[in-house]
Amino acid sequence: MKNTAIALAGLLILLLQGCTNYMYTGRMTALDSQGEERLVVVYWPKTDPWLGKRKAGPVTLLTECGIPIRFDQQEEGIVFRGNPRDDVYVDGETPNVAEFECGRFITDALLIEIDNGPASFIIQCEPFNGEFSAIKRTYIAARDAAYEIDMTSTQEKSLTGKTLDGPLPIPCATTLE
Repeated sequence: MKNTAIALAGLLILLLQGCTNYMYTGRMTALDSQGEERLVVVYWPKTDPWLGKRKAGPVTLLTECGIPIRFDQQEEGIVFRGNPRDDVYVDGETPNVAEFECGRFITDALLIEIDNGPASFIIQCEPFNGEFSAIKRTYIAARDAAYEIDMTSTQEKSLTGKTLDGPLPIPCATTLE
């Protein structure tokens, strides 16, 4: 009887932790904030537990030779928040607030609902580089038109709740084909 209870408790623990993990990834080429054509990778994790609520995010956008930027799930959608010390709107204006919207996904409002296929987002800011900046920061260029990227997912079932690893940062030596 005691062994059966232990086995059932162990099975229950595995079911509570068990899930299917997804890693959504898309690649494209685009201009960076310095006007150079670069490889851009967009990715995010999604977890679909066997018991409980689905989770997804954050979205990471990597630009070759640039810094990563992050889109988070917010009440108003999937948003990239800028910081007045690090980002400015393309017109040079910077709101006098701690954070402001620098980009957003425009075709989707919830990361947990996105599936394989196209995703669209806009970028409205560029990185601020002052005279005392230690390094020149870049990321994907701001523009009026939306970026569209084709997302595909890989999936893995897990009994321990381990999530999938995202892509590595893109080194500057990457050549575009």
